[in-house]
Amino acid sequence: MEHTKYKVLLIEDNKLDRMAFERFVEDEKLLYDYKAARSISEAKEILKSNQFDIIVSDYSLGDGTALDILNSIKDVPIILITGAADEQVAINAWRAGTYDYLPKDFDRNYLKAVPKTIEKVIKRKKVEEALDRRQKNLETIFHAAPVGMLLADQDMIIGRANDTIKRMLHREYRHIVNHRIGYALGCINSDDSDKGCGFGRACAECLLKNAISSVLNSGQSVQELEIHPTLKVDNEQIMPWFCISVEPVMIDGCTHLIIAMDDITQRKNAEDERRFMEEKYRTIFENSTVAITLVDKQERLISWNKFTEGFLGMGKDDLYLKPISSLYPAREWERIRAQDVRQKGMQHHLETVMIKKDGTLIDVDISLSVLKNTDGETTGSIGVIRDITERKKAEEKLKEIMELKSQFAPH
Repeated sequence: MEHTKYKVLLIEDNKLDRMAFERFVEDEKLLYDYKAARSISEAKEILKSNQFDIIVSDYSLGDGTALDILNSIKDVPIILITGAADEQVAINAWRAGTYDYLPKDFDRNYLKAVPKTIEKVIKRKKVEEALDRRQKNLETIFHAAPVGMLLADQDMIIGRANDTIKRMLHREYRHIVNHRIGYALGCINSDDSDKGCGFGRACAECLLKNAISSVLNSGQSVQELEIHPTLKVDNEQIMPWFCISVEPVMIDGCTHLIIAMDDITQRKNAEDERRFMEEKYRTIFENSTVAITLVDKQERLISWNKFTEGFLGMGKDDLYLKPISSLYPAREWERIRAQDVRQKGMQHHLETVMIKKDGTLIDVDISLSVLKNTDGETTGSIGVIRDITERKKAEEKLKEIMELKSQFAPH
């Protein structure tokens, strides 16, 4: 049987039992680097300057019991060996933290069980250390998370909260931990008696309460649910936006909930502002008394306002993806392209001629602006077009009058 080399401390006041342990280690060729102590005081002195993987100790010793070692050594697993097959001794040893218990028989056959017991105990210790590291890692992640984290039980009472949730809610831990989640968050529907979250009238329609109930009933998590509660913070009512996820976890055989809360108020406000600005510009766009066209980088029409359709006498089927060049006489289009708008980025008050659906030519004044993405690549252009036909007619009329007047002027 192969064994990993372990550092073992044997605490045994009986000389014959110490010798039997030493012979057993030699006979079985066990890879134990061990030291032997004859008393509790001697063991404590050895432990001051030595580290051990495991301690094997007799229960009753000359200057005390193995419990004295158990009370002072917490990080080294101990196997208790005793000739007193007393059930109360075993119970006391387990309560004190003994990892295993072996009754000492007269023929010392108990020694045969020692190697397997040591292997089992050290393996258990490693598992416990791994679980402890995992728990500490989870604690670190829980408290360092950039989003608010809450741990709640089946009654929706908060057991743990991280610093982020405290800052997010402007509340102290005493107002969060050991309270129902509604009161912990500062919900206006949860009063000082800590009711709410199932007890108040408004709770029936609360998205957070319903999400938590769903997770408890189904065991399935809820992800990225947006809620918009009314909270009381510093005696003022606020309505933040939260994105929450609720995950069920088992702790000590009972279902608990990890609730992650991300404050998305700024994002939602930005979205509202963006929608407002889009509606504002859409209103301006649709109600403008000039023609506005949007073309893609292939110079095809992709959007326009209602005025454009009436202006050109064309409908959607006439305009969508129509090459913008087809709306101008060939000579005029060449002149527009010669302005090199794509390089200059903008061209104001370029007078030219456009073609209506019925073939009529109309005089127009256009302003062109090139659209570019964040990489500086051209993605299209916007054209603002004004009908200057009447103005051009007036100019021609004025020109005729001036020419006629010049004919009768004295020389």
